[in-house]
Amino acid sequence: KSDYLAKYSGFVYRSGALKRSDSHKFYRKSRYCALSDDCETVQRYASFSYKGGFNGCFNSVKHDKYSTIDVDLISAYPTAMLTIPGIDWSNPIQKTYRDVYLTLDDFKDNDGNIDLMTPIFVNCTYEFPDNCLYPNLPHFKDDDNEAPCYTLSESNGVYCSGPELYTALKMDCKIKIINGFKLNVLRDDDGNIVYPYRDLVINLCKERSNSESSLGKKCLQAKLLKFVINNLYGKISQNVSDMFTTSFKLSDKRESEITNNISASLITSLVRAVLFSAFNDIHRNGYNAFSATTDGLITDMPFELFKSQPLFGFRELLKSVRADISDDGINDIWLVKHQQDDLLNLCTRGNASLNEETDSHLGGVFAKNGLASFYPELPKMCYKNREAFIKAVVSRNGPISTPRKKYTQLSEVMKGITYTVEEKKANISLDYCMKRKPVLSTLKSVNITIDGETFEFATIETVPFKDKDEYHLYCKTKNDVSCLRTVKDWNEFFTLIDAQKNGCTYTPKSSDDLNFKILKDCISGFKAGKWDIPALSNKSLKVADKVEWIQSFNSSAKHTFTKKIWETIYK
Repeated sequence: KSDYLAKYSGFVYRSGALKRSDSHKFYRKSRYCALSDDCETVQRYASFSYKGGFNGCFNSVKHDKYSTIDVDLISAYPTAMLTIPGIDWSNPIQKTYRDVYLTLDDFKDNDGNIDLMTPIFVNCTYEFPDNCLYPNLPHFKDDDNEAPCYTLSESNGVYCSGPELYTALKMDCKIKIINGFKLNVLRDDDGNIVYPYRDLVINLCKERSNSESSLGKKCLQAKLLKFVINNLYGKISQNVSDMFTTSFKLSDKRESEITNNISASLITSLVRAVLFSAFNDIHRNGYNAFSATTDGLITDMPFELFKSQPLFGFRELLKSVRADISDDGINDIWLVKHQQDDLLNLCTRGNASLNEETDSHLGGVFAKNGLASFYPELPKMCYKNREAFIKAVVSRNGPISTPRKKYTQLSEVMKGITYTVEEKKANISLDYCMKRKPVLSTLKSVNITIDGETFEFATIETVPFKDKDEYHLYCKTKNDVSCLRTVKDWNEFFTLIDAQKNGCTYTPKSSDDLNFKILKDCISGFKAGKWDIPALSNKSLKVADKVEWIQSFNSSAKHTFTKKIWETIYK
């Protein structure tokens, strides 16, 4: 174990859970220490550049007899793991960058060939061309590291890694490196690059295939092997994002035995790079991408044309390793999961079609953004559940109430708290998620008839936000409107945007809005230190419990006090 950690992760085990890092600005919340100061530095950059998958909605639309498909990268993370190089931890830094622009030449290997998986980790500013529709470098919200937006520019600096940086350069992005590093890859005695996960993933996939052939596709052994394969990435990335902190505060979170900052960052960076390359190819060919979720997307591009797109070179990279882990040796990288001619696209993880799956036809998409099935006794993807969901979202005047189960967390059970399951209610918004900038000139009204009733639904297209300030303005304003379903709703939203841009204030238009504003002002004053609310001053109370307590005083029928509002209310 110690030899593995040293060779492939650059770690060594030492007692103590919290140590000052080499920069004297960060604490390392880890049971491991780096082998050297150089190892510590690049591990910190990799930790900060690590981000999860991209999830977003580009257009809020309703189609009628217009064909779209939902495609996924096949085994996205296991395939990505095959491309990850090991790092030479005895001498990790090949090149140091400081106050320079990144170029495509930085991705050339020793033979002068472009290497898409070059292990580069930087803190940088960036600027995409104004006409770039899909900028791919993230700006994290100040209060939510799990939901980055992707703006056209960033002036304060963000941490990024190799594949996403390469993709940005191919989209003519200007990347100014504040500080950064290009790393030395690990090589064997013959000078070949070592890929530490390749043999493991290939052997596990072959064992799974053999089990399915001999015992059947649904056999326990095959299911267990699939579980192991799919969870490898999770164990590699465990605690990576929380490993470094600026505050001296112990954490219950721990790494796994195979946690690897470099690998985790490059794996997710590659999958995001492939998605954004696909968005670019779709747009370049005159088609549309409507939404994306981690390893897949919805588009109107014909599949035969779509799967042939070059993806800035990532298509050939993935095809070169796909045959090693596919059941039949075929190196396809995309798979059509759903197809429909009646797409209703609302928000990230919120889209639906009435098309059910049959023996001869794939079913349409059906993602409810957290809403429970309206008919839980029926199959989740059945027509009746699809119809009920669509009717609920096109007739809504605010968040939709849905049943939820709250489970006692494992960490609490380990402290002796009794495991319970609590039935609760949650209010879920199906409004556009505001990860991109809605464009007023594209706003249109369409009528949707469902179950014999007709409702208005507003469609709208989006572009990237110019910068983080514009992003924060739109997110804050979204919290001040009760619903974004009709043209009237959207016009009210844009009126509020214009008012705030011009420094004007506004008065709530109804008693319902006024009551909610009073509640928010009470909480804002508490967070500003103007007065005390004893229940909220209880440091042992979790944020979720505080939000639930506040919501119990909310008399508004249209508004819900959420965690997001709690976190942004005094920003």
